[in-house]
Formats: sequence, structure tokens, C-alpha cells
Amino acid sequence: WIELSGLPPSRLREYYAKHNWTRLTRRMIFATDWPGVPGIAANARAIKELCPDDQTAALVLAGNASRVYNLKLAP
Repeated sequence: WIELSGLPPSRLREYYAKHNWTRLTRRMIFATDWPGVPGIAANARAIKELCPDDQTAALVLAGNASRVYNLKLAP
């Protein structure tokens, strides 16, 4: 798992350029280092744009964390 707090979305592809991006994004967990970021919503939107599809974005933004930390997501 790759937890994304502290990693700028604009640099993620550069940081992981040697890896299969589509496969790698399915193992990411969105997180923040609030209050040190420009904005949680802005970072979430930037991360969503980096995902290859909506299903992967849903995993990165909530699904993976729910699975790893055994959380219940609101409907």
C-alpha cells in the first residue's frame, strides 16, 4: 500500500515513473497531512485526475482505506 499524505499529486507520476501506473494506483490510499496542504478537496480532485478510471479513483479516495483499516463507508 502507498499512503499519499505528504506527497504532492503533481509529482506522483515522476516519483513512480518506473512502475506500472495503472497497477500501482490500485494500491494507493488517499490521505492528507492537514493543515500543511493547500486544501484537502483540491488534492483529492488532483488525485482523482491521475487515476486511470472512476473505479480506481473510488478505491484510492476511500475504498482501499476502508479495506485496510476495516472501516464502514457511508452509503
